[in-house]
Amino acid sequence: MFLFSISSAFPHNCTSPTQFLGALLIFSTAFLAVSTLVKSRSIDAGLVGLVLSYALSTTQSLNWVIRSATEVETKCAPACFVLELEGL
Repeated sequence: MFLFSISSAFPHNCTSPTQFLGALLIFSTAFLAVSTLVKSRSIDAGLVGLVLSYALSTTQSLNWVIRSATEVETKCAPACFVLELEGL
């Protein structure tokens, strides 16, 4: 019997769904930019590079925001525990 888990849906080098979405964003941006460059030649290669660098920075920023929010939540847990014990 085959059981499908969420971890088997992602490639092995992507450790989280946000990394998978980031890789998908970068791939789709690269594919659309290169196909537009090859088909119509209406954009230059420098603009393609700029769009790809923005896609990479957006992905990195998203991962940073999630890691920072997780770290804040982890550091606030002991303070909540102390306030809870204080009320007893």
